[in-house]
Amino acid sequence: MAHETRITDPEQLAPALCAEAFFRAVCVGLAILVSAGCGVASQQKPRDTIVVFGAASATNAIDELREQFQQAHGVSVRTSYAASSTLAQQIVNGAEAHLFVSANVEWADYLQQRGMVRQRRDLLTNRLVVVVPADSPPRIDKMEDLLAVEIRHLALADTTAVPAGVYAKQALSKLGLWDRLSDKVVAGADVRQTLTYVETGAAEAAIVYATDAIVGDNVRVALELPADLTEPIRYPIVLLKQADDDPAARAFYDYLNSPEAAAVFTRHGFSIGSEIPDQVPDRVADRPTESTVVTSAEWAALRLSFQVAVCAALAILPFAIGIAYVLARYRFRGRWLVEAVVNLPLVLPPVVTGYLLLICFAPRGPIGSILDDWFGIRIVFTWTGAVLAAMVVSFPLMVRAIRLAFQSVDPRLEMAARSLGASRTTTFFTVTLPLARSGVIAGWLLAFARSLGEFGATIMIAGNIEGLTRTIPLEIYSLANRPGGIGQSWRLVGLSILLACGALAVSELLERRQSRHDSA
Repeated sequence: MAHETRITDPEQLAPALCAEAFFRAVCVGLAILVSAGCGVASQQKPRDTIVVFGAASATNAIDELREQFQQAHGVSVRTSYAASSTLAQQIVNGAEAHLFVSANVEWADYLQQRGMVRQRRDLLTNRLVVVVPADSPPRIDKMEDLLAVEIRHLALADTTAVPAGVYAKQALSKLGLWDRLSDKVVAGADVRQTLTYVETGAAEAAIVYATDAIVGDNVRVALELPADLTEPIRYPIVLLKQADDDPAARAFYDYLNSPEAAAVFTRHGFSIGSEIPDQVPDRVADRPTESTVVTSAEWAALRLSFQVAVCAALAILPFAIGIAYVLARYRFRGRWLVEAVVNLPLVLPPVVTGYLLLICFAPRGPIGSILDDWFGIRIVFTWTGAVLAAMVVSFPLMVRAIRLAFQSVDPRLEMAARSLGASRTTTFFTVTLPLARSGVIAGWLLAFARSLGEFGATIMIAGNIEGLTRTIPLEIYSLANRPGGIGQSWRLVGLSILLACGALAVSELLERRQSRHDSA
């Protein structure tokens, strides 16, 4: 006959009833949210909302125009801003969008070749400028001045896919400066992130659109690039077939091409060009050549990922062991604060973590300025920046795993060693740590695996520099933002899955061994 445990003590019964009530309340709340969400989704009409994908450099102008349009027509306009390459790939892969404002004609051609464009006007034009920090900037009177020693980093948008970066590389190549400056180049995910590098002092100069220099904080224009150094910088405004003859989408498309909108675009630094015929040239944006073997760039990303992951996991190991032991064995005032700080990177978005690291370790940041002025050490836009990002985001995982391992060690064994004359340090290294070694190794492997997959914090503090900071996730991101690159990225995607599964399997095996050892 099965034994039934019943709680009769009121002091034990009350917490149990509270826990049950809380669980039921959570379940009911989730059910209400799900049903409400389904109701809203079923009642919402697709034509009530216009979705606009816009190049990051057009953010301010489109935001102003959408506010005016919404007030005049009572139609909701939602926007998504990123690099044109990213947005075009998202549209091709099924993202819902009615209009697309691209920063160059290549990505509009890319969509039109795939039969996704209903109508298009290459209406806006832009120009490139060199920007420097507003205070204590390097002197730049001509493009050759970018070679100066005091300019350690030149920020560009990704030169392989993002239009601003592609144009900048064209200009530098035509001037014969690209090969001499390529070692200084740090790549931003889009032109706005590139501008941020100069605003924070992480880079001494950047090449961006004139429209971005207008809205930038703490920057000034040092030089404007001649227009003949690049292809014409045109911004197509595209009405997509996904709009499905939506009158609201058509109205917003017409509004973006109206004289009223032209005045807004001009105020934000754009020029209005002549209309380009709707036919598409017999070409598509350059595609990387498919290959059945791993390319040199992929090998470089693989090696760098292992280098970063191993260094990060080894660097935090002694700190993780120390903090995990303190949390497992001691009760003290403020313990909750230590736990909160240790576990914060688990719940913070990685991009926020990377932003905070960038602010702190930039050459003008509170920590970065000390390292740069006193020791000549720079963290941002180096592989050590990638290591720092991996250390911060993987540290909580290592601490949690090691802490559980220490908690599983019987304190009576430590007391027995102390009673025999062993010091606290000797007891730790001869009794506690050996008994918890499986958990320590498992925690190290979890941190290693997390470091291999780190992306958000890394791209903020280390940038996306091929051969220097471009790890496996950043290489996949770069490939996915090129026409036809998604297929090529599958090798690295598969390899990442295998590495992650392998690390998790070994970690699980070690944890089970630790559990069997504890129960023995």
